[in-house]
Amino acid sequence: MWAKSGNNFSPYTFLNGKTWSPPSGTFWRYSIGTLKDMEQNNRIVFNGKNPMAKRYLSEVAEGRKSSTFWDGSEVGYNLNGDAEIKQLFNGNKVFNNPKPEALLKRIIEISTQENDLVLDFFAGSGTTCAVAHKMKRKYIGIEMGEHFDSVILPRLKKVIGGFKSGAAKEFDGGGVVKVYELESYEEILRKIKYEDNDKSLAYDEQYSDLVECKNESYTLNIEALENMGVDIKETLENLWGLKVEFFNEKVVKFKGNDKEVEILKALKEALIW
Repeated sequence: MWAKSGNNFSPYTFLNGKTWSPPSGTFWRYSIGTLKDMEQNNRIVFNGKNPMAKRYLSEVAEGRKSSTFWDGSEVGYNLNGDAEIKQLFNGNKVFNNPKPEALLKRIIEISTQENDLVLDFFAGSGTTCAVAHKMKRKYIGIEMGEHFDSVILPRLKKVIGGFKSGAAKEFDGGGVVKVYELESYEEILRKIKYEDNDKSLAYDEQYSDLVECKNESYTLNIEALENMGVDIKETLENLWGLKVEFFNEKVVKFKGNDKEVEILKALKEALIW
């Protein structure tokens, strides 16, 4: 009922007439509104003088409480992580101190369910992403190191291909992974050219292959973009935060929006710095 951090430690009077406040140096774990809801739903019981949150056996029967101490024989050691990487890369040690898959499997098991989203801000050797994929979780891995192309992506390709290694060996492969590469600030600066130019954007050599002029009406050269590997639909959805209902070389229509938008205007931020 109480936690080491928070902002409320005021006394609270329960429906049974008992007034209670968290011990010195602690705070209420729940808001006052949540406490009232818990009382109304018979979710609070008193163990002597102290209130406790009530959980029913049916709610926890399928799970188990995680222990505070995790033994290396169960969740692995660094040497296990090293061995897993070497198995994936023909005996080569391509990354230092990778985490063992068993450790990430335990963490993901106790904190998520199938189709939940797992986020790893520093993907490292890709252990979190690999295990999340095997366990049928959605995942986002973020990595700016050059080893993304030499370690993480090849590892995920092997997972998708059904390569047996590490934890969750029952996984037989399958799935898809999308790769996004963001330009750095320095890359953008290197591309900037400062010059006076009275010509329309459509006449700029940099964009001439992407834009076609038909009777003074500008349209998007979809084939040219697709040949460059650009996913136009996903680009539009990422820029606008909306699902695309349909698009062509002239307009795009987003779901929930009755109006069509000129596709060149919709993609302006992606085409122009």
